[in-house]
Amino acid sequence: AAVAGAVVALSRTDAAFMAEHLMEPAAPQNPPQILLPPLRNDVLSLAEAANPAPPHSRPYLTCCVRLSPEKEPERFVALVEALADRGAFERLKLTPFMVAASSSEYAEGLKRRV
Repeated sequence: AAVAGAVVALSRTDAAFMAEHLMEPAAPQNPPQILLPPLRNDVLSLAEAANPAPPHSRPYLTCCVRLSPEKEPERFVALVEALADRGAFERLKLTPFMVAASSSEYAEGLKRRV
């Protein structure tokens, strides 16, 4: 049987799933590599046209993701908690901002933490 020289995933969750369910247990020395997708050129052009010069202040730390475990929104929530514990939001005049539309028990738990 042929064996791939490398395996690439587009998210940490996909890489973990492949490592756990699809790869040989005897091959931990060659884990899936994670290649996060870049911002598409058309989306970048729209952003640059709307705001040609970066603002002097960016007051929000934003997360815009579907609130489900496979999208790992708890990483953002954990970051917000750690920064709040250090007083970073007051010091840097930042506001955490989570954009999400979900009312599941999981989502509501995350929203309460932010």
